[in-house]
Amino acid sequence: MGALFSAPEYNNMTDSIKTNEQLALKLKQTENLLRESEDRWRNFLSYNMAGIWRFEYSKPMPLSLPFDQQIQWMMDKGVLIEANSAALELHGFSTADDLVGKTYREIYSYDENVGFEMLRAWIKQGYRFDGYEHRSLTNSGEYRWFLVFCHPVIENDHIIGSWGSEFDITDRKLAEEALRESEKRYRTLFNSANDAILIVKDRQFIECNQKTLEMFECRREQIIGQTPYYFSPTRQPDGRDSTEKALDKFATVLDGRPHVFEWRHLRLNGEAFDAEVSLSSIEIESETVIQAIVRDISSRKKLDKELQLLKRWVEHSIDLFFWVREDSRLLYVNQAVCRSLGYTKQELRSMRVSDFDMGLPAEAWSEFTQRLREQGSHCFETRLRKKKWSDYTCRNYGKYPGI
Repeated sequence: MGALFSAPEYNNMTDSIKTNEQLALKLKQTENLLRESEDRWRNFLSYNMAGIWRFEYSKPMPLSLPFDQQIQWMMDKGVLIEANSAALELHGFSTADDLVGKTYREIYSYDENVGFEMLRAWIKQGYRFDGYEHRSLTNSGEYRWFLVFCHPVIENDHIIGSWGSEFDITDRKLAEEALRESEKRYRTLFNSANDAILIVKDRQFIECNQKTLEMFECRREQIIGQTPYYFSPTRQPDGRDSTEKALDKFATVLDGRPHVFEWRHLRLNGEAFDAEVSLSSIEIESETVIQAIVRDISSRKKLDKELQLLKRWVEHSIDLFFWVREDSRLLYVNQAVCRSLGYTKQELRSMRVSDFDMGLPAEAWSEFTQRLREQGSHCFETRLRKKKWSDYTCRNYGKYPGI
């Protein structure tokens, strides 16, 4: 019986079989690698905390389309093909079937303007999101904020799909909003305060409120960048150099000890005024600065001076001055009372009016004070008894202070 194949044919067939076996082995190895790669990808999607998703277009979109037509194309032909469990959870869905297969328009059916706005921004940014903040309504009916990253898949000047990832940043956005509200409240209090409030950094004013501008009679640009001693005379009332004294105050405060003191300031026009200054150190953006609260006490100082002069005049007047409580006990008498009645101030402060005023016995005091309340003042004659039991007649003027 003759051979079925010649030797060369047999050798060629054997080589072909070996080649096919090698190809089959490589194919098997490639399939295994692809399966392993797909498993790794699936594991990556499943265990990734970021929401990861993929859209495909039912018909590739030409990049040459007009802007508005591109948005409509994406809304109608952009279909969610894949989403990991994190993406489903972020948007309030329990299974992929609840979301996968829906178009952009279906996903944003609760408010298409939200979808339009996001796609409009995506196109304007070159079909890329590298940290786009987006507010979306979840399936649970709750609005959440997301940080979105999205890149297109482009072939032959057509977009065929896109890949994206997103993170829930709602807590961060709420914290930022709370911070903005806090800053707004602080700014309102800052600018509505009746005292000048200034922030000092590196010995210069870096911030001030509206009251500061009114107090120093200047514009904002005329005080920001200046030193506190620029608005001070060369020397303070105690004779110390203003610059030297101010630096000592700053050192005390930066050492952690708040400080309240009186200071002589100058308005921009050179007019001097007295102020009460409260210094404290505070933290702003991780930097220690000095907060100065300045209160103009010129009127108070002037009033104090006038009161001191009035008190001195009353004390040394030749007329008798009494300050009497409603229970008729004496609060204050001047020197003329002591000379006239022969009592010391200490003795008089333990007495009642009826003890020395013969015209105002104890039983008449209530009626007398009632008349003063009604009339405001009352002029009358009375007889005062001296310590040694002599008496004399005098004309009194009583006034009810209303306090």
